[in-house]
Amino acid sequence: MKEFALQPAAQSNNDLSPPRGTRLITPAELSTVDGLTIRYRRHWPLSFIAENVARCRDMGKLYTLLVVGGDVKDPTGSSHLLRLEQLISKLGAEYAGDSLCWGVHVALPPTNHSEELFWGKKMPIKAVNANTRIMRAWRAAFPRQMQLLAGAANDPYAMRQLIAFGVGIASDRFVYKINSLSAKTATKGWSGTDLIVDAAKVGASIGWEPLCGSNESRFGGTWAKAMANKAAIEKRAGTGSAYLAKYKADLK
Repeated sequence: MKEFALQPAAQSNNDLSPPRGTRLITPAELSTVDGLTIRYRRHWPLSFIAENVARCRDMGKLYTLLVVGGDVKDPTGSSHLLRLEQLISKLGAEYAGDSLCWGVHVALPPTNHSEELFWGKKMPIKAVNANTRIMRAWRAAFPRQMQLLAGAANDPYAMRQLIAFGVGIASDRFVYKINSLSAKTATKGWSGTDLIVDAAKVGASIGWEPLCGSNESRFGGTWAKAMANKAAIEKRAGTGSAYLAKYKADLK
């Protein structure tokens, strides 16, 4: 399993300035993990990605690229999808050949969600189709990298469709993950957990991002308890995890 520090994405969707100074993951924090998940908003300069990649290269650390979503009224609109595909292609030309580029985050989330596929109890077919289109674009631009899809528990049928599609185009390089791991994560009896198990059983790798830092009350307990929950779910899935992200509070 590879552990990654989560680079802060900004205070809000409207934050025009990338994080700087103490808000960035520090070299000391980065030294505790395998790599850095570089979260990037489309209105930021591409130099933000380049600067963070340079930091990883200086330290010999892996990185993943996450283009944060949720900032347009209709993410499934044709003009938005075309612009996103163009950005993905541009990033692929720049970074796909880098051996330190471990993975890319391939989900197309709804408005007001950064990565997770919270499209509702019935995910619209246009959202399913748009996600498969963007997943295919990431796979084409980054054929050697892990493809990470952040799912949601709202519509298990739609998630299973996207998991099957991801495994079909990326095989063992496809990672299905949830971004809600915490001390209170149910190890069974919840569709979010069941989807992780189901994904593993059809050939996907699995991964996690925490709900928040373990220092926050909504985490529900300790980091150790969250790791115990993860281990119990991995046992059900019959496999270990490929990816684990950490917030600043847990980079010790």
